[in-house]
Amino acid sequence: MSCPRTRGERGVSLVETLVAAGLLAVLVGSVLPVTGLVARAGADARLRARAHTAAASHLERLRALPWYALPDGSAVRDSASRVSVDGFVAGGAGLDDAPPGVLDVDTAGYADAADGGGVTTAGTAPLVRRWEVRAHPVEADCRVIRVEVAGRRALLAGVPMARAALARAESLVCVAGVRP
Repeated sequence: MSCPRTRGERGVSLVETLVAAGLLAVLVGSVLPVTGLVARAGADARLRARAHTAAASHLERLRALPWYALPDGSAVRDSASRVSVDGFVAGGAGLDDAPPGVLDVDTAGYADAADGGGVTTAGTAPLVRRWEVRAHPVEADCRVIRVEVAGRRALLAGVPMARAALARAESLVCVAGVRP
């Protein structure tokens, strides 16, 4: 048997409890999707940061390839090194001009798989890095180096590198003076 409330007594009725529970459910239901979006934005930001690291480090490795002038005025340019996370090894194109379209498709010597800290097994890396070396349109003694990095999933889905790129790095390398 229930007792009616008398003046001054406080309590919570079943209706008030149900209203509070409903408000709490609405609040939790509206916050959960936001936390998912925040988590995804964080993961995207981390992948983008790894892509920038992969592009910048590879650009600097390419810029480190030798290119200098001899006393007679002729230029010496590396045209045999392959740049990798392990350093400079034989079997690459060095600073020779890239074939057309190397940024659009994986081309041997101009593409690798990257994880942001180095090169990994192609099938497991989340990033694909492609680069090209082109003659400068005006300065004959200079080359334009461009590196682009995109997520592997986007490229596998058919998104072109021009739209899928998470990071781009470009630099100009020119004959670095006379060496004996």
